[in-house]
Amino acid sequence: MDTFKKILQKIEQPLNFAFQEDYKNITHIKNIGKTLVNLLLSLKGLLPRAADNSVFVMIDELLNIFSDYDEQKLEAKKIALGKAKPVWVKLKAEVNFLHQHNKQEENTAESVANLRESSTKLCTPIQYLKGVGPKMAARFAAKKINTVEDLLFFLPRTYEDRREIRKINRLEMGKIQTAVGNVISCRYRYYGKRRILEAVISDETANLTAKWFKGRITYLLGVFKKDIKVIFTGEVRPDYHGKLMIHPDYEILDETDNDNLLNFKRIVPIYSETEGLHQKYIRKIMHSALEQYSRYVASPIPSHICEKRNLINIHEALREVHFPNNNESMEQLFDARSAAHRRLIYDEFFFFQLGMALKKSGRILEKGIAFNTAGNLMNKFYALLPFSLTGAQKRVVGEILSDMESNNSMNRLLQGDVGSGKTIVSMAAMIRACENNYQVALMAPTEILAKQHFDNIKSWADELGLKVVLLTGSMGTAARGDVLEQIKNGQTNIIIGTHALIQEGVDFHKLGLVITDEQHRFGVMQRATLRNKGINADVLVMTATPIPRTLAMTVYGDLDVSVIDEMPPGK
Repeated sequence: MDTFKKILQKIEQPLNFAFQEDYKNITHIKNIGKTLVNLLLSLKGLLPRAADNSVFVMIDELLNIFSDYDEQKLEAKKIALGKAKPVWVKLKAEVNFLHQHNKQEENTAESVANLRESSTKLCTPIQYLKGVGPKMAARFAAKKINTVEDLLFFLPRTYEDRREIRKINRLEMGKIQTAVGNVISCRYRYYGKRRILEAVISDETANLTAKWFKGRITYLLGVFKKDIKVIFTGEVRPDYHGKLMIHPDYEILDETDNDNLLNFKRIVPIYSETEGLHQKYIRKIMHSALEQYSRYVASPIPSHICEKRNLINIHEALREVHFPNNNESMEQLFDARSAAHRRLIYDEFFFFQLGMALKKSGRILEKGIAFNTAGNLMNKFYALLPFSLTGAQKRVVGEILSDMESNNSMNRLLQGDVGSGKTIVSMAAMIRACENNYQVALMAPTEILAKQHFDNIKSWADELGLKVVLLTGSMGTAARGDVLEQIKNGQTNIIIGTHALIQEGVDFHKLGLVITDEQHRFGVMQRATLRNKGINADVLVMTATPIPRTLAMTVYGDLDVSVIDEMPPGK
């Protein structure tokens, strides 16, 4: 069966020829009517049933025009073509659009099918990889590696440059280098009461001593058996008997390792080990997994973004980050600045930012509290201050109050140096919440900081007729019970405390504003727990930590940012 594109071309070619120069070419075309009817019927048969009814109507109209076209006289044919032309132009546009839409749906369906296959493959339990099995899978599980995907993203902690293995007599002092030799002795030495493990290897050019002052030295004594071949990597130091390495990285080599390109004559990945999982084994399993499964790793980042950012393919990145090419820079690998690292890092930040954007858009759509009532307390508060607010403070207060007056939940980060006046700004937000008959919770990371906030805010609140209480973990049972009762019954307006605010048994009467001081000192779940004690309570986060704008956009992408960038006079 002809495709859409071919059928459209076969219909269009004779029609365009017939339409030219006031239809003078129609005398040169024989049986065009019969040909077009057959093509239109084929086109109609290809259309999905879900196609717009107007498309079928236009095809039927053209079928009606050309059904007896070949038997008509010249003038009648010209009239028929005149009727057919606008119908054909519109039909072609509609069918092209429909065809493209169908192709997109087919591509989407294919992509979804591919993603399902990828997900199935990558979720394969690691025990089913060749060379693993249940026993080794349990050891991988200790590193939280349970599936093939977990394994592929278990990245090297560092790398060793084994492209060139120097003879021991050519090792340079003060540099981190790699040497290979056979163990000629391994024993304990005692320096006073201190026991040290000392292993000596030789490659026939010289000896190299390795010493361990702590760690699993009893285990190592059993590992470094006489005559076995080992590789040491570490800083070369002078020693009484030649050259020395302190606590070097080591690996036991087989006779075949000289020809094994996973462990020798290349840049070698070094992984975080656990009991029973050694470097050579991890490399072997990793290489096998990459060969078999790396092609199933999907990255939905659009290709045009990858091209714009000069990012390599995600599959290539995974292979390169585990087994770099020998022309890679060791410095870039150590600093995670290689092209492979850059691609993986970009993916993480891309989806982190995407998640932040979705989170932020969800909060924007989330209906919050509209703090529309503005009483006289704000003016009274400003009158209590022995100074005027700085321009930056006024601007930030305006941003916060604008958020609070909207129907959407506020999520704002307030950044300012120590002494910039963040507490005064936050007090303005507290007053607005209290004027609308809502409670405010301020959570500080330590009891000392919570007490400082309590003392400062209480001095203002008393003058404004607002009740403030302090809730900390060190409070006595009776005092704590009294404060909890006041919070629950709405007898207090502002509650200041530590992690005690998020414990069970702390029930707020009508929580409307949550303020946390020093965001980085609290976990995400802790802040969310406090916020959820109110119904879509507004959130204000204060920090004195200087945060560059680009970093703030990355780490606090779900928060709007206000900066007090002006210090009060005399500060």
